[in-house]
Amino acid sequence: MENNNETKLRIRIGVLFIILWWIPFWLVSGIIISADDIHKAQHRREVLILTIIVQSILGLIGAFLIGKSMVKHMRHQKFRRFPVIAWRLFKTGTVEN
Repeated sequence: MENNNETKLRIRIGVLFIILWWIPFWLVSGIIISADDIHKAQHRREVLILTIIVQSILGLIGAFLIGKSMVKHMRHQKFRRFPVIAWRLFKTGTVEN
């Protein structure tokens, strides 16, 4: 049962990281920079680059967390069953009905 909870937690954290990766924070970073009164172009560029790097790292970590669990369960399944298996893993942490 503990492995089941660990799998659920891993997948849910991975999904959260991928969602954070998909949100275009780099578009909002201009508003954040303006709100902080950072006027120099160099500082704006650094904040934008840091935002993109952190967001990319979160996406890679999320893909790794989800991928490790999915590969273990999808190894001997047909690809068309992927959405069903992915949903069950996200919801319950197991593939069994």
